[in-house]
Amino acid sequence: MKNYLPVRSSNTLNEKSDNLFDCFQLKMLLTIVDRDGTLIEFVTYLGKEEDWKDKTKLNFPVVRLLKYVQDNHLAKIYIVSNQAGVARKYFSCSRVDEINRYINEKLVDLGIRIDGWHYCPDVDNNYTKLHPETDFDIKFVKERTNRKPSINMVLATLNQDNLKLSLFKKIFVIGDAEDDEKLAENLKGMYIDIKEKTYKQLKEEFLAFVNKRKNEEGFSFRE
Repeated sequence: MKNYLPVRSSNTLNEKSDNLFDCFQLKMLLTIVDRDGTLIEFVTYLGKEEDWKDKTKLNFPVVRLLKYVQDNHLAKIYIVSNQAGVARKYFSCSRVDEINRYINEKLVDLGIRIDGWHYCPDVDNNYTKLHPETDFDIKFVKERTNRKPSINMVLATLNQDNLKLSLFKKIFVIGDAEDDEKLAENLKGMYIDIKEKTYKQLKEEFLAFVNKRKNEEGFSFRE
């Protein structure tokens, strides 16, 4: 499986010394964020239409939560998404990359750093059987894929930064779908469902879990 990482951040933990990394690793947060319907407002197969830029709207409660996490915790933030529209011939991988870069630019303007982007354009045979009316691109139909809720995309994007799951004591998956919730389960992390929630509600949910773990492990986080 090819790694699709159109946007890379130069501000990574790899730039820190090994001693600093060892000092802080017990506090590290891994934050995995879904794209469509979570980071941005949901649009059915965004990129299928040429006016996709006009339809790309940031979901500001989630954006504010990411800014809070970034500013108050030692965290890595990655965007991980399924992009079946490629297999459906609705748009190309280049279009997905273009959209990701466009979103990333908007986030940079708001002072938010995303450490990596990863997506899976493939679908499996079971998926195609559920949609017999669709003319799939055979190049993207696989016996097995890295689609969520598989953790493979998370492992791949961490590998790009020479990191591994064992370095993270806390894992959050932020999303709006069953695949995101199951991904959190597979990562043994916490799932934050963003549907119909304000920034205040999302932050409270985040802090409730952090404070619970804080009490168990004997260190504190800024609130």
